[in-house]
Amino acid sequence: DEVLPTDYVTTQQATQMGWSGKDQDSLWGVWALNKKMIGGDRFTGKVPYQAGRWYSADLESVRGIRSSKRLVYSTESASRYLTTGEYENFTKIVPCQ
Repeated sequence: DEVLPTDYVTTQQATQMGWSGKDQDSLWGVWALNKKMIGGDRFTGKVPYQAGRWYSADLESVRGIRSSKRLVYSTESASRYLTTGEYENFTKIVPCQ
């Protein structure tokens, strides 16, 4: 399922294109990854009160450096969560109506 905009790539795709895989290294240091962010990786941590398959996506990056803000989402439901550090705290995002 294509659920993210085209400016997202998975960690595997980014490393195959030449990124080091280290959060402190800019994705944008690799020409093909310019203006891209990490997203679509399987999230294996525990999401509050929810079962199913979950994925994560970066919400901010500064010149290709990943921030700690992530969207944790499921393609099986409309539930979405924001986490801002080490996936310890989750804030549920209420869907737009």
